[in-house]
Amino acid sequence: MDSLKGRIVDIVYQNEDTGYSIIRIFVDSGEAYVLTGTMPLVNCGEFIEAEGTWVDHPVYGRQFKVQSYEKTMPDKEDDILAYLSSGVVKGIGKALAKRIVKAFGEHTMDVIVENPERLSQVKGISESKAMEISRSFVAQRNMQEVVTFFAQIGLSATMAYKVYNSLGALCVTMVRANPYVLANPDYRIGFRTVDRIAAEMGYDMASPNRVEAALRNCLVTMSMNGFTCMVAEDLVNSTANALSMDGDVVREVLDAMLDSRKLACLDIDGQLRVYTTELHRAETRTAGRLKEMSNREYYDKDRLQRRLEVIGGNETICGVPLSEEQLSAAQMAIDKGVVVITGGPGTGKTTTIRCLVELFEGCGMNVALGAPTGRAAKRMSEAAGIEAKTIHRMLDIGYSDQNKSRYIFSRDENNPLEADVVIIDEMSMMDILIMEALLVALKPDCRLILVGDVDQLPSVGPGKVLMDIIQAQVCPVVHLTLVYRQAAESMIITNAHKINNGEMPECNVKDKDFYFISANSTDNLYSKIVTLCKEKLPTTFGFNPATDIQVISPTRKGDAGVIELNKILQEALNPKAINKAEKKHGDVLFRVGDKVMQNKNNYDLECYRPGRIEAEFGVYNGDMGIIREINNSLGTMTVELSDGRICSYEYSNLEELEQAFATTVHKSQGSEFPCVVLVLYGGPQMLQNRNLLYTAVTRAKKLLVVVGLQETMANMVRNKSRSIRLSSLRELLES
Repeated sequence: MDSLKGRIVDIVYQNEDTGYSIIRIFVDSGEAYVLTGTMPLVNCGEFIEAEGTWVDHPVYGRQFKVQSYEKTMPDKEDDILAYLSSGVVKGIGKALAKRIVKAFGEHTMDVIVENPERLSQVKGISESKAMEISRSFVAQRNMQEVVTFFAQIGLSATMAYKVYNSLGALCVTMVRANPYVLANPDYRIGFRTVDRIAAEMGYDMASPNRVEAALRNCLVTMSMNGFTCMVAEDLVNSTANALSMDGDVVREVLDAMLDSRKLACLDIDGQLRVYTTELHRAETRTAGRLKEMSNREYYDKDRLQRRLEVIGGNETICGVPLSEEQLSAAQMAIDKGVVVITGGPGTGKTTTIRCLVELFEGCGMNVALGAPTGRAAKRMSEAAGIEAKTIHRMLDIGYSDQNKSRYIFSRDENNPLEADVVIIDEMSMMDILIMEALLVALKPDCRLILVGDVDQLPSVGPGKVLMDIIQAQVCPVVHLTLVYRQAAESMIITNAHKINNGEMPECNVKDKDFYFISANSTDNLYSKIVTLCKEKLPTTFGFNPATDIQVISPTRKGDAGVIELNKILQEALNPKAINKAEKKHGDVLFRVGDKVMQNKNNYDLECYRPGRIEAEFGVYNGDMGIIREINNSLGTMTVELSDGRICSYEYSNLEELEQAFATTVHKSQGSEFPCVVLVLYGGPQMLQNRNLLYTAVTRAKKLLVVVGLQETMANMVRNKSRSIRLSSLRELLES
């Protein structure tokens, strides 16, 4: 086996997930060579010593195929200067690198590691900055060991970063001792992958650590399907089947975990339900706070009552006189600590929110508006006339100092919101964890008003909060049923109510806003969707395909799933061109001009608005935008979000983005679009239900076009079953 040693001068290609790289190095003789192989975390300016074999590529010529490598530290002044000037060490630029090397010469690297306080002798370096430079450099060296180890067990450099940030410098030692520490859901590695790693390491497959990880994995998997807990017997059986182990062995481990409080449980009517400690705390605290708030007495009712009498029939304040139902909701909001307002489209939920803002602000009270998603918060702001925030922003989201992969809220019982009244919209999307965080952040005398449509899809996260609260009947619930005349003129709204009542929608009425187009083959389906989005809807109605039209499908996979639809729509609406840069990430090809969506909350991503100097932080799951630039030399992708903010994504973060020419019904929840093209063409039976169709239809604001099979739509209208989620919030509220 041959070896090469030199300085990296160019990164020709690098895959962030696999670590596979093509690099160019200079050796001492001045010659340049191309190296290929798995070399994660290598950077220009670094020195590398590699072992491998020479190969002759049929196109690119002679290359060095790397089998193993390690980074080495430069020991000559010129090499040290080149290394530090490359920007590899955080906090050191070219000018500062020159001053450091001039001060310490060939001993520079020893000073950085062994005596970092001496760096403060250099102009421009304070004592704190000297220590930060040293920490950054040492962390890089530690990361090399971590990334190399993770590559050996088949995990990416990105995964290595997550584990290192969570477990610290001893993470390799901890994984070797117990590979099941990798089964933490924050890492998103997957239990099967961890199980494979453990087996390859020769770990004891009968170890209680394995059973514990499997039990947790089963609970976490169910939470991803909306469950907050599992019946103990079901949990034992599922885990035993997954591990091919005796159920009694699994039950013993479960009992030990409950005794040691690694897991928690509740006895609900003689049925033992098992929780992760996080979800157990969330449900019990949520129930306790809601009951406490429901019993609260207020002493400002008289002045609020007088204000309500003023605005109740005043059209100039609320736009329309309040109905009896809306007046009842306002009265409940005056009298009670928690009120639920629910109703379908066109029943005046938005008007009620606007009037409640007028009611409480008119009495000098501080009102805060919130919603689960950015798009829902934006709609709420426009309707109410005051700023609404995502609940995450309202609660000042941030990352834990101890664990960079987990978020925390700075607003809590010790630092509550200043609001006297909090109004939350789109409550059907609220999961139990966010509900708990909101409740503990409210002042003792704060009023809470929850607004939502209980017939829409439940939250993506665990729980069915709105439904449980309504069914428990602990808090007053006002059902808005009157559809306003203007709303009743919309076939979208009238058909939504028809669907909710199990009736087929009325389609293709002249000059109305609800149409159905039949498609009896996949080719026919694709052709009609493309024609609608590219030609008919823009020409006939003036809709912009990028900003006004949204294609929605119940499913991600399959012929009519959003993965396939995005490929077809990208080719039709944003085809390949010489002036459009591209970036392949996994199975997705991103292109300048593409419509994209953020698929997870990122609270640290910097965004800028044109004309403003200060940055804004945070992009949220469901935020949409257009790719404006792809810079392969810098490794960045620039996206303009729908609210005008400009964000720059590093290639290592592209997993947070997905194509959004088409999106699922679940992903569209909380949003409204001027025009929706709804694709209904077969698919999994579990996704063919009335609840999902109703939610999809109500995403359209001005025009809805359904494309597909009449049979699929009829099946969805008939099927009123919902996915059954196990939670205990209702029982806890009732007890």
